[in-house]
Amino acid sequence: SKVESKNNIKNDVKKNHVEDKNQGKKSFKEKNNEMVQDKPNMLVESNKKKKTNNIMLNSLCKTVYEDKEINYGDNVLESSTSAHKLSNKKQNQVSNKNINEKQNYNKSDQNQSKFSDRSFNDDKYDQKIVNDINNIGLHDTHKSINDVGEGMLEEIDEDLFKLSKDYSLAHCVAEDLRMGAGIAVDFKRIFGGVGRLVDQKLKIGDVGIVQRHGQFAFYLVTKKYSNGKPTMNTMEKALRSLFIIMKKNNLTKLGIPKIGCGLDKLDWSDTRSLIVDIFSGSGIKITVCMPSKLIDSKTPQRLNVHITPSNLWEMVAETIIVVFIDLEQVCKKNWKDNVVDKVDTKYPFKENLLKDVKNKKFEPGAIAKYIVKNEVIICIFVTQKALYSSLEDGFKSIDQTIKYYKYLAIQSGPIEPSDNFEHISWIVLILRSISHSCELWLCGDVNQTSVTYYDQYCKNVLSSMNHSFQISSPAQNNYKYNDNRHNLNMRETSYQNRRSESFRESVDQNSSTKTDT
Repeated sequence: SKVESKNNIKNDVKKNHVEDKNQGKKSFKEKNNEMVQDKPNMLVESNKKKKTNNIMLNSLCKTVYEDKEINYGDNVLESSTSAHKLSNKKQNQVSNKNINEKQNYNKSDQNQSKFSDRSFNDDKYDQKIVNDINNIGLHDTHKSINDVGEGMLEEIDEDLFKLSKDYSLAHCVAEDLRMGAGIAVDFKRIFGGVGRLVDQKLKIGDVGIVQRHGQFAFYLVTKKYSNGKPTMNTMEKALRSLFIIMKKNNLTKLGIPKIGCGLDKLDWSDTRSLIVDIFSGSGIKITVCMPSKLIDSKTPQRLNVHITPSNLWEMVAETIIVVFIDLEQVCKKNWKDNVVDKVDTKYPFKENLLKDVKNKKFEPGAIAKYIVKNEVIICIFVTQKALYSSLEDGFKSIDQTIKYYKYLAIQSGPIEPSDNFEHISWIVLILRSISHSCELWLCGDVNQTSVTYYDQYCKNVLSSMNHSFQISSPAQNNYKYNDNRHNLNMRETSYQNRRSESFRESVDQNSSTKTDT
């Protein structure tokens, strides 16, 4: 029975072969023979697919790299949102191509399953890399790169300003550049340069630059007003701008505090991840200084500023008259300046000024001092291209030249129009960053009926303008200034008792001379 069963099976197999042959079907042996014959052609196709996958892999990696190194061109304020959308669009296009290729490849993979050729295994390996990158996605690809570059950021217990001078330093500021609290006070005290920052006309997302003794200080503008708060979006814009500036200047070391996470209340873990994401792989080492001991940043006494309806040439004795001289205009024939001419009528100095301009070469920020009728007149030379930088240098020279407590006066005119209000605000901000041993008088505001405190006046104006500069004014129950020093009918007033005797001695010694600085 067993023999008969085996014979029956053999007969059935032969019968099936005959039926398959009649129906045009090929035997397993024939299939194998054909596959062996077609093996060279399949290897050629395999190599083609391998090259295709390599091209796709390189293209995708390039897309990821271009997304990381976003080219902002001249506009450093451009948000990265559009760039990410474009990059995601490219990635989706590549991903769709990969799906089609993968489907075709799987068919080929089934046909070639009988072969264990090395080139075939290489194709599967390359395809796995492409699929892995597609599965990671653009954001995750950034993370994988950042994991490698995590060592570029270091957190240490140290005072930021004790880092070596080959470190560039950076912190966050507002557009109004008040810098009245936190580590910003120390930046303003150590690096100065407020006038230079004003001339840079910074907006949110920009980075201001001040250089002192070869060391860079960067000011990341992350909000509009000092009493406002930044967002992660504005922080990202400023950090990307900083990245571009550092690469252009070939700077490789950066020292920062926990930016945006002190008074600005951002979360440090989010900010830290953002920094790593932007700077990883750049070759820039970032040191975050987090001192365990509180640094005693003493806020200097604030310079008092007053507004008066009296004109500059009408001020009482021993007030230092400060006028601004435009270097581009003063050289013109028959030059006229309304303020200079009015002051010159009472205290003739213009003739000597024009002689000095003709015979000497004054740089922006230089000063010239004239003493006429026992009154001091100081000219600060400026240019419109670097107006506030010039004023900053001029006020520094005045502060260094005249050591005693001084009363400076400039002709401001009506302050309330918005353009002039901003201009005067910058002047006050600059002088307050430099000198603390003087008072400033803003003259010629005919809209005032008496002397007022500048800070309180600004609060009133800004509230009506729906503006929000951060201003702290002296504690006064009434902002009207009530000092008989400025009763113009009285030449002997109480303030004269507060004068330093050195002023009188200086005037007595130089009353008949002219000194230029």
